[in-house]
Amino acid sequence: MQSLCGINAYSSPERLLSRLFAQQITLIGLLLSSGTSLRYIVLKRSGYPNEIDYATELDFDYIAKQDHHIMSDLIGRKITEKEIAIIRDQEGIYLGFMRFGYFWDNTPFMNMIWMDERCRGKGIGTKVVLWWENEMKEKGCKRVMTSTLASEEAQHFYRKLGYLDAGCLLLDHEPLEILMTKSI
Repeated sequence: MQSLCGINAYSSPERLLSRLFAQQITLIGLLLSSGTSLRYIVLKRSGYPNEIDYATELDFDYIAKQDHHIMSDLIGRKITEKEIAIIRDQEGIYLGFMRFGYFWDNTPFMNMIWMDERCRGKGIGTKVVLWWENEMKEKGCKRVMTSTLASEEAQHFYRKLGYLDAGCLLLDHEPLEILMTKSI
């Protein structure tokens, strides 16, 4: 007997629909056989990205509103250089963005990843980072970098993805900035 989302394949339709609703999963189709026993279920989880792609000029206002760590006159240039990714759900609603540049002008450095509060902790950030790493690998890069404040939980997120501490930066009146690298 197979289990999907904590629901065994022979659950009642009422139990199935209740669990799907609670877990924000959209039921696309199912096949009933021999009464009400469920055999095949096709599911789509709501809020998961359908699209991770490079930002366009149409995304400028969204990025400018969400990203308070970049001078607004640089956003257009980063869009042109394909250094900002946009994440949307199946309906095209913004879920977040990721911005990067190049350390020493040759090593991809993820400056910022931001996800809407409702999307955090659902694996979307992981998908974005892995997408970016693959994009950089296709460009011939062998290593990527990022950083995070020692006071932020993000350091644990990056370590789970295989990033290693590579050094730190200490600025006046700021928490320690941890530099992290990963071979790809």
